[in-house]
Amino acid sequence: MIKRFLLFFLFLIFLLISFIGYLNFIGLETNKFNSTIKNQIKSYDSRISVDLNKVKLLLDIINLSIKIQTKNPTLYFDDKIVNIESISSNISIKSYLINDFGIKNLFIKTKKNKIKDIIYITRQIDNSPTYLILSQFIKQGNIEATIQLEFNAKGKIKSNYVIKGNIDDGKIKYLNNYSYDQIKLDFKYIKNDLEIKNINLNLENTKFNSDLIEIKKINSDYFFQGSINNNKTNFNLKLLKLFNLNEINFFKINNSEFENSSKFSFKLNKKFKIKNLEVNSVLSIYDIDYVGDVKILKNYLPDYKDKINLKKINLNIIYNKKNLKISGDTIYKINNNEDQIKFDIKSTKGIYNFDVNVDINQNKLILNEISYLKDTQIKSNLNIVGKYEKNKNLILKKIIYSESNNNFSINELKLNPKNKILNFKKATFNYLTNNNIINQFNIIYDKPNYFISGKSYDSIKLIENITDTEKQTNFFDIFKEINSKISIDLKKVYLDKDTIALNLNGNLKLKKNNIVDLNLNSIFSKNDKFFLTIKSLQSNEKVTTLYSDRALPFVRNFKFIKGFEDGVLDYSSTQNTNKTVSQIKIYDFKVKKVPILAKLLTLASLQGIADLLTGEGIRFDEFEMNYSTKDKLITIDEIYSIGPSISILMEGYIQSNELISLRGTLVPATTINKFIGKIKVIGKILVGKKKGEGVFGVSFKIKGPPKNLKTTVNPIKTLTPRFITRTLEKIKKSNQ
Repeated sequence: MIKRFLLFFLFLIFLLISFIGYLNFIGLETNKFNSTIKNQIKSYDSRISVDLNKVKLLLDIINLSIKIQTKNPTLYFDDKIVNIESISSNISIKSYLINDFGIKNLFIKTKKNKIKDIIYITRQIDNSPTYLILSQFIKQGNIEATIQLEFNAKGKIKSNYVIKGNIDDGKIKYLNNYSYDQIKLDFKYIKNDLEIKNINLNLENTKFNSDLIEIKKINSDYFFQGSINNNKTNFNLKLLKLFNLNEINFFKINNSEFENSSKFSFKLNKKFKIKNLEVNSVLSIYDIDYVGDVKILKNYLPDYKDKINLKKINLNIIYNKKNLKISGDTIYKINNNEDQIKFDIKSTKGIYNFDVNVDINQNKLILNEISYLKDTQIKSNLNIVGKYEKNKNLILKKIIYSESNNNFSINELKLNPKNKILNFKKATFNYLTNNNIINQFNIIYDKPNYFISGKSYDSIKLIENITDTEKQTNFFDIFKEINSKISIDLKKVYLDKDTIALNLNGNLKLKKNNIVDLNLNSIFSKNDKFFLTIKSLQSNEKVTTLYSDRALPFVRNFKFIKGFEDGVLDYSSTQNTNKTVSQIKIYDFKVKKVPILAKLLTLASLQGIADLLTGEGIRFDEFEMNYSTKDKLITIDEIYSIGPSISILMEGYIQSNELISLRGTLVPATTINKFIGKIKVIGKILVGKKKGEGVFGVSFKIKGPPKNLKTTVNPIKTLTPRFITRTLEKIKKSNQ
């Protein structure tokens, strides 16, 4: 009996274990709980309804609970439909036995649904600002999700719910500017924290990816942090416009590519305003062309032909609310010549500090202002360190150029917003000019004055600019306003390659960029003298005097004179507000080529003198020119030149770059000598005993645009009283 009872008991235990195992692993299907689940969901929100199939019961023996599960139900909310793969819940056995039956948790696994429908339903259930933000940004996409819910004693969802899943074919638009599509990602949301992984998206046909982006609710703001990257891909114009790059028209990006790896963080407030943005980015740009007619570059880089190719730009960008730091380098190519630029830019409170290094090894460099030329295949470097504040002064703390033994630098150069010089602390020059002359001097600023001193200075370019009548510029206009005294002490000043002024010293005073007082003096070899003075008078007139025992350096730059030799120069002018009256005198000089004069002599059949002028040259005893200048009009009152071979008297005007009009008289010296020798019988000379004897010389006219002058000549028998008077004055003066 006991044995049978024991066998029966063991059989019951076996059945119980089998039943428990069946419930635990296979479960039972029933409709008993359908109405309970529907009512429980309905009690939470009357707008929610659900279609359920049979419910399967599974026993969780470890947690002493029953798992209720149904597959392929459909959830309805207003007019929205959510297709669900499964819904499950765990019911405590203890609660069931004491009739405290109620769904304590709910596990929902959805099929693919429209993300906007899910956000709509979620917002109705939990009106969190997170879902409001998402509804503003997200425009389309599909979502599959797993939702874990817990209910409190009143049937309300607890705040510790978990939503995770994935999205594909998503589209986000931010403030009508940024459009992201083809979005694919995995996500997980737990109590105000959203974690997004394995992100892939397309922005204006450019693909980006991210390993992780986190969104956390902090008080009333949302904190975003994460990364965004892209592999090497083509640039496109729309993408640049999104970032408000106003200079994109200067870039040609047809074949350009870029790659990026960035980390970022920011806060987004309830008004969708971004604050506390921080970015740490590594960006590389490949093969981008800068195109544009930048005239200033053509002046210095002769190989520049309206295009600079940036072969590869490497950028490291660190940005936050207080600071911006951009560092990197690039290979730039001008006409197939490659060189490198390195840069470091830091911005704090709108003030930009920068350090730029430019290698100029393969490219030619020309600095005409200081007579410097560097050819290709010669290593050189330009380093610029400075500070800039928008709409304020630009301070270049140092500009250093170095090339072999040639170098020059400027310290503490200050420029106003219009790039006019305010002042600089020191400029140092030590280099070989393109005239093969060593420039070795310093300019030092000791407020409010400047001091120029050194061993040698090549002034050939300066003299060329001063004597160029087509340039109506003031060198000191590069300053905003200079009111200073400049002291000069230079041991050697090269006026040309062969003429050296020794111990040039003196002072000049400037007021509002104009010289009001100047006194310079020097000597040449053999004690030849040079001095230059400018005096401002109380009558608002400015008187300039220049004397040089060597005229050649100041005359050789005139384009219409070739082969000038010897000569003493004496120049004076008086300038008032409207007009400048000047006189130039040159004594005892010789010229070999004057194209206009040679043509005159040929047309006048004075071939012998013309041959002299184009051959060994013609000597003149004196040249005098009296003229006035007003705006661009030069009025020549008189040019008179006398020499052993020929004498000339001329007058007229020159309208700069537009018109030249001159007329005058040209007389061979033999006629002058006859005239002087036979002054008592002047009538016979003027008339002549035989036909043709009375021809003294020629009158002429020269008129037309500078590059297309027309010349006419007429033989004359009678000298004008003015010519006779001027000749007698010169002869009388020379005999004193």
